[in-house]
Amino acid sequence: MTRYISMLFIICLFCFTGCGRDYDESLKIAYVKAGVWQVFIMDEDGNGETQLTTHNSAEYPCFSADGDKILYIHMGANDAIDIIDLQGNLLSTFPLPGNNFSYTAWSPDGNVIATYQSNVVYLYRADGTLINTKQDGVQYQGGIGFYSNHEIIIGRNSTYCDLWNFKDDTISTINLTYSGANTHCAISSDRNEMLWYMSGPGNLYHTVFSTGVTVQLASGNMRSYPVWVHDGSGFFFLNSNDSGKLYFYSFRTGNDTKITDIQVLQPAFQYFPR
Repeated sequence: MTRYISMLFIICLFCFTGCGRDYDESLKIAYVKAGVWQVFIMDEDGNGETQLTTHNSAEYPCFSADGDKILYIHMGANDAIDIIDLQGNLLSTFPLPGNNFSYTAWSPDGNVIATYQSNVVYLYRADGTLINTKQDGVQYQGGIGFYSNHEIIIGRNSTYCDLWNFKDDTISTINLTYSGANTHCAISSDRNEMLWYMSGPGNLYHTVFSTGVTVQLASGNMRSYPVWVHDGSGFFFLNSNDSGKLYFYSFRTGNDTKITDIQVLQPAFQYFPR
């Protein structure tokens, strides 16, 4: 009897903490709206668009791992990182050293924020304290994504990307097979897969870290700015064959599905709802 009670407890605990999502509540996509430069959110099916910011100067939104907060770059004479809740309330902000920052990433534990400017990767604590910077001449291209709480992948103009362990300040490399500028990367929630985009030819690639295999998924900018969904079943992307509209690609079916006619820039997906 004790054995069956223990098994029931384990099953219930798994379903409560890790079975996935509440299907009664749609997950959110955060994005910057073309021509407006505000942060918006919509449901994952493309409905329920809601504007969160009002200052006409937002770029590169990114969800926290718990899905409750969004950070973005607040453009200005000096850029800043703003953190808001899903109602648009400003929770905190901290300045960046200059302007023209691009790309953001947030560590799984929520303690470290990464951003990029002119071939330099900046790491900050969530309170705005600078942790460290990393650069390698003109090789760093802006693609950044957390591999763990203390490791970040940095895209290079090369056949590999850097894996920076910023806790020990050491660099290792991940082979990507294909040569070119990795200007955007997206890491899956299990940290075993990466989607990355090569500027110039506009090619999209899929790398599985455990096998070391990289395959090309698209060319000619057809699938740019990829963003994983929480369960790894596919990804959102911007389709240049349809004026950059937001689509979803399913690994199961191999099909693309249009999500919305709204002109979306820099999408981010709500990985882990509570």
